[in-house]
Amino acid sequence: MSRVGLTTAEDRIPRLAGIARRHGLEPVALPCIAIVAAGEDELDSARSRAGRADLILVTSSRAVSTLWPEGGMPRVPSVAVGPVSAEAVERAGGRVVATGSGGVGSLLEETSGLLADRSVFFPHATGADPSTVGTLERLGAKVRAFPVYEARPIPPGPDQVDAAIFGSPSAVSGWCRSRALDELVLAAIGETTSEELIGRGYRPEVTTSPPHYDTLIPLLAEYLHERSFA
Repeated sequence: MSRVGLTTAEDRIPRLAGIARRHGLEPVALPCIAIVAAGEDELDSARSRAGRADLILVTSSRAVSTLWPEGGMPRVPSVAVGPVSAEAVERAGGRVVATGSGGVGSLLEETSGLLADRSVFFPHATGADPSTVGTLERLGAKVRAFPVYEARPIPPGPDQVDAAIFGSPSAVSGWCRSRALDELVLAAIGETTSEELIGRGYRPEVTTSPPHYDTLIPLLAEYLHERSFA
């Protein structure tokens, strides 16, 4: 059974470990990022803006849980990048009007009719891909973008693995603080994470679009299975 390092934040690892086990992988918790929420004053300001917006763009379930950990999300129409983000909105008491399946760029193009001349609240991580704001502006939205949390790179533990799954450039950075990527099978979510690995000289063997762990982990399991019989 292949040992696979899960490098996301510690609180997200149990769910991913369950998926990995269902697909015949042995998950190893190797968190490479720590989540730090913005200050309470900044979060209060963001919540106020969200309530006055015409639309909320949700590209991360983390943004929703950071802003509304106990529910109370305003019933402003929300568009979610995928089913995990949509579920987070619904759990927080929000209202989803569209759910994407092909990443944020595709979602915005598909919902462009909702964006023109509308105030769009976009909560995100510090250092998020600026192209999302650029696309919103191109489509005529009045963007209110707020960084509500930061994913800080941290070095992982020493446990040995056959493969590693990366969900963000920050996780790649955290890993490389104490470990090398040589001789590992690498799996990456989305173009940005793949580009981070490529920039360090490592092309991931497995990638996925839309960018979801639920899609990536089965693909990695299939790749490792086929590789073992090659």
